[in-house]
Amino acid sequence: MNDFTLLYVEDNKIIQKIVKVILQTHFKEIYLANDGKEGVKLYQEKNPNIVLADISMPNMNGLDMISKIKKLNPNQKIALLTGYNNITYLNQAINMGVNKYILKPIQPKQMLDALQDIATSLKKEKDLEFASQHDELTGLMNRTLFHDKLKELIDNSTKLNKHVAIFSIDLNLFKSINDTYGHDAGDAVLKRVATNLLQSLRKDDIVARFGGDEFAVAIGFLKKHNHILGFLKRIEDSFLEPLLYIDNGIEYHIPISLSIGITFCSKQSNDISTQKLLKQSDKAMYMAKESKKMYKFFDSSEESSLQKKEKKAQEINRA
Repeated sequence: MNDFTLLYVEDNKIIQKIVKVILQTHFKEIYLANDGKEGVKLYQEKNPNIVLADISMPNMNGLDMISKIKKLNPNQKIALLTGYNNITYLNQAINMGVNKYILKPIQPKQMLDALQDIATSLKKEKDLEFASQHDELTGLMNRTLFHDKLKELIDNSTKLNKHVAIFSIDLNLFKSINDTYGHDAGDAVLKRVATNLLQSLRKDDIVARFGGDEFAVAIGFLKKHNHILGFLKRIEDSFLEPLLYIDNGIEYHIPISLSIGITFCSKQSNDISTQKLLKQSDKAMYMAKESKKMYKFFDSSEESSLQKKEKKAQEINRA
């Protein structure tokens, strides 16, 4: 339970103090409210993981408070403390989505067991949610989550008339690394890339692995396009030294290089879909590979040239 926060709503100051003493070593943080109205207000401010509330309180009782909280977050985990051993109240609480019903007088073990059950269930849900949104190998967000976060970043940046830079990143000769050193070495390379990207970014920037050796980055709140040059320099410097990989006691020094395609989104172009922006950065990345340069900016005129080459290659293959 130590990873979770708790909102405890209780109008009786003595009981509130006793319960806080019992719980304070079991939760990351405990927020205290004295009635239902205060509880709803504090809930909106703190967004706790678990709510523990008395059923009988002035101003707004526990059930009314729970009703309001469930409208804000239908999945909120809630435990209800009550002196009423009444089937009507129990059914009402269950129908409202209360997870646990704890009878007074409070038995510390009973209360802790009930809250531990909720915390265990919550952790499983969070683990499943994380797994569905992140890459298993690197822990980076996956394509679906990246698109969602990119939309948010574009909205927040363009409201302030700032730019967003979108990067498509591909490893050079990754197949050769797998073929030469094995897939475990390839995985080590991917992890190194993920680490270096994360360490080169600010906390509001986003990075994802799309699969294989495909990565994506977005940097928001840029005043000028050239403000990304610092990031590019940090990335370049982070791969100056090869990866030291040890297999069966033998040391291998594996060089890592990247091809990076870059496009920008501004207030004037924020109606372009995230899919289209990533297609633009992808095309720029392929241009970087073709030109043997580390990075290339998306250029619509170069895109036309690339399309012509692709079309010609397709015609040759069909011939």
